[in-house]
Amino acid sequence: MNRMCGIFIILCATTLSTRALASMSAQLRSGLVFESNSFYNDTSEDADLALVLEPSGQFQKQLGGSYLLTGKGLLLYSKYASLTEQDYFEYDLQMGNLLSLSQKWSIYLNPNTKLESEPAINKSKDRLERQYVGGDAGLIYQKDERRQWKLNVTYTQETLNQSRYEYLNNQDVRGLLTYRRYFLPETFAAFVFRSGVKNYPDGEKFAADGFSKYGSTRMEPGFAIVGRLTRYFKVKTYAGFVFLSYEKEKGFREPVFLLEFEEQLSPRDSIIIGYDYSVEDAYYGNYALLQKMYMGYGRFFGDQVLLTTNLEYLYRFFSEPYLRNDQRFLVVAKAEYSYTDKLKFELMATYDLNSSDSYNNLPAPPNPISLDPSVSYESYQLGIFLKYLL
Repeated sequence: MNRMCGIFIILCATTLSTRALASMSAQLRSGLVFESNSFYNDTSEDADLALVLEPSGQFQKQLGGSYLLTGKGLLLYSKYASLTEQDYFEYDLQMGNLLSLSQKWSIYLNPNTKLESEPAINKSKDRLERQYVGGDAGLIYQKDERRQWKLNVTYTQETLNQSRYEYLNNQDVRGLLTYRRYFLPETFAAFVFRSGVKNYPDGEKFAADGFSKYGSTRMEPGFAIVGRLTRYFKVKTYAGFVFLSYEKEKGFREPVFLLEFEEQLSPRDSIIIGYDYSVEDAYYGNYALLQKMYMGYGRFFGDQVLLTTNLEYLYRFFSEPYLRNDQRFLVVAKAEYSYTDKLKFELMATYDLNSSDSYNNLPAPPNPISLDPSVSYESYQLGIFLKYLL
C-alpha cells in the first residue's frame, strides 16, 4: 500500500507538471562504485562493484496570481555485480502547494513519500527497507517586510518491511511555531517552539528478543539567527532546550545547539565549518544524543573543474535501557569536470570508519539473536559518474 502511494505521487507530479506546462529541470547521474566492505562488517569484508542510476528533477508553475505548484523527485537504483542481495531501489518525492489568500496570509500543503534501505548484515539476509509517507501543512502570516509568523504541522508514518521489526513501525506528529524578524535583507532572528508526539502501536509487543519500544513526547523552545552578515560571510545558529519524555525509562532534558559558518574566501573558493549538538528518537533504546563536527571546502579551478572535500566527526550516545557509544569519522572528496553546459564527469572517494562499543546486552531468550549487534566497521568507496542535465 505504501509503495503504491509513492507511485501515485510520481504520476501526480508528472501529470500536473505536464498540464501546467511548468518550468522543469532534470538530471541523470549514472556511474560505477567500488565498495570495499559492502555489508559494513567488523569481522570480514566483502568487496563488490555496483552500477548506480540516479535520475532527479524538479518543476514549478505559478497558476494565476495566487497559487504556486512545485515538485521534486529523486530515484536511486543500484545493481551489484555479485552481491545481489544488496541491490536496492530508493526514491524521495515531494510536492508543494502554496496558496496566497491575500498580501499577508498564505497556506500550504506538501505531501511527500520516501523509501530508504540499509545494507543487509550478511549474504543470507535481505536489505531492511523503511517506507515514509506523510506531509506537512501550514499557515503563514507576513505582517510586513520584516516580520513573519509561521505555523507548521508535519505528519510522518514509517513502516519497516521485515516482520521481525514490525514493532518499530511508528507515526510521528510534530508542530512548529516560528516568528521571524528580519534585521538585514537576507538575515533574520527567529523564535521557535517545537512540539511533537511519536507513537509505536506495536512497540510493546513481545519480540523474539524481548525488546520493547516506547512512544515519546517532545517540547522544544529555541532561538535562531540565520543569514548573511557580510557580503562573503553566512551564519546559521540555533539554541534550544529539549524536553523529551518516554512512557518508560529515562528521558532527555538538556540544551541543544547548532553553530555553522560559511565564508567565501575568494571568488573561487569557500569553506563551511559547523558543530551540531542535537537529540533524536532511536530505534534501539529511547534516544540518541548526536554531536557532529564538520568542515567542507570547495574550489573552482578554471571554469570547468570543481573540487570539494568534506570531513565529519560524529559521536552518538544511545540512551537506556541499552547503552551504546559510536564514534564515526567520514571523509568525502569529489572532483567534477564540466565538459559542456549539460555534460559533467565526477570522481568520488569516501573513507568511513565507525568505532562502537555495542554488544549483545539484551535478555537471553532461547537461541538469542542480538537486535543491536556490533556496528564497528571500516569501509571506503571509489566511484566514477556521468551527469547529464536535461
